[in-house]
Amino acid sequence: KVLEQKINKTPKNDEALNFLGYYLVDQTKQIEKGGEYIKQAIALNPKNGATIDSLAWYYYKKGDYKKSLNLLENLPIKYKSDPEIVLHLAKVYQSLDDISNALKYYQLLLNSDEYGTQAQKAINKINKK
Repeated sequence: KVLEQKINKTPKNDEALNFLGYYLVDQTKQIEKGGEYIKQAIALNPKNGATIDSLAWYYYKKGDYKKSLNLLENLPIKYKSDPEIVLHLAKVYQSLDDISNALKYYQLLLNSDEYGTQAQKAINKINKK
């Protein structure tokens, strides 16, 4: 609610639009509403890697893994070291049954404080198949 109020007051705030959009896509069932906020943020700042990642996550949540992967793979290299983007790449590859690339990206996260445990669980699950 607070972010929506901020967006209503300053509708050209791409960071607020992206933050709210990603939250709605990732944490709620309001995927389409979140996608609209993200697309507004992209229109305002089309080169922002965080917003491009959010749009990729929107497509991932909708099950359009190829579109998601295309966006993530075309991010500038400086964004590809962000652990959350690495996790998104791993999950997209896993969803596309590209297990070797999924494992490669999960392994990059093993030393991450935030994502290491999640990556290890994913690797274990893949290896059990």
